[in-house]
Amino acid sequence: MNAHLLAGVLIALIYFTAGVIMMTKAGEPSSIFGYRTRTARRNMDTWVEANQFAGRSIMIVGSLLILLLLLLEGILPEPEGFYPALAVSIIVGSAIVFLLTEVHLKKIFFKDGKRRPYR
Repeated sequence: MNAHLLAGVLIALIYFTAGVIMMTKAGEPSSIFGYRTRTARRNMDTWVEANQFAGRSIMIVGSLLILLLLLLEGILPEPEGFYPALAVSIIVGSAIVFLLTEVHLKKIFFKDGKRRPYR
């Protein structure tokens, strides 16, 4: 195991840990940390739901990122391609988390922040 792989795994673990914190601290709105879109900040109910969903999603992306890093280690032995691939993976993963969370919130809440009735 080389230093580049260890650095990448450490970054993925930090990403995973951010997801755990978002899930467990979802009840405490923060101006610095959390899923802070206009949809998520409508009320406390949307805030908690958004942060719990985004936290779970980030944990999944962090886990997949670790697997991707292990695959990249075998495919890209040279470190020149490793860090750009890691950066692109994090950006794409974050965009997917954002899109999934926004779709999830639109399914559960009306535009005014009230919950939709259960089907």
